[in-house]
Amino acid sequence: QVCLINTKQNVELAEKVKEEQHHSLISQQLNAERLSQKLLHQKKYRQELESKCLQNHQMFIYIQKQQEFLIQNDDLFTKQKEELSHEECIMKNQSSDLLKKFQELRLGHHSEMNSIINNNSQDIFNENKKQLQQLPVIKRELTDLDNELSVKQQENDKNSDIIQHLNLLYVKGQEKNKQLDEELQKEKSSEKLMEDELNSKLNKFTKHKDILQQEISEITERISTSRNELEEAVEKLNYMKNENGIIEGRRGERDEQVNLLSSKRKHLNQVVFLL
Repeated sequence: QVCLINTKQNVELAEKVKEEQHHSLISQQLNAERLSQKLLHQKKYRQELESKCLQNHQMFIYIQKQQEFLIQNDDLFTKQKEELSHEECIMKNQSSDLLKKFQELRLGHHSEMNSIINNNSQDIFNENKKQLQQLPVIKRELTDLDNELSVKQQENDKNSDIIQHLNLLYVKGQEKNKQLDEELQKEKSSEKLMEDELNSKLNKFTKHKDILQQEISEITERISTSRNELEEAVEKLNYMKNENGIIEGRRGERDEQVNLLSSKRKHLNQVVFLL
């Protein structure tokens, strides 16, 4: 009976250990699932960050192309500006020549007027009058050239402002791209550390799981062995009970025989005493 009680206690203890190991295994599985969800979230965040970096990179390329286009336009504007400056010099020279010619004509006119007054030369007067009539046309041409030059200069200043603004956007785009690259590198480094940590925990969990499964297998085997031993002990106990019943039956028969023999002996003793 003591052996049977010990066997039952061992079976109950083994089942309790098995249940605790099962709960521990479930807890480890839940931890692994949480770590997997965290890694999945990190991967999703990295994909969003990479998508954002790609968009900024595409915008950076677009700004760079716009800058190249504006640089080409700037070269063209510079060339046009030089041409206009050259034309301005030419027009200034022409204007100087015209003013000089005008002064000469005016002096000649005064001289010729004096000559006309003095000589009464109508032909010379008419020629000078014709030349004087051409002076407003020359002045108007000079004014138109000045206006055209002013418009070109305004366009050039406007394009210079646009180029300066785009250069500023280009610099900001480079800084933003650099910042995003640094954030991406930090995120990749953090993700690498987290992935290494997760792999380490998963490896430990796998090893622990294997150990638990081995222990569960051993406990199951011990439980099976204990149950077999318990069944054998129960069979032995039942056998012993049967044997004990048989022995008790035989003992009862023997007691009856002893009582019978005692009665006979007593009877014989009485008979002998009477004789």
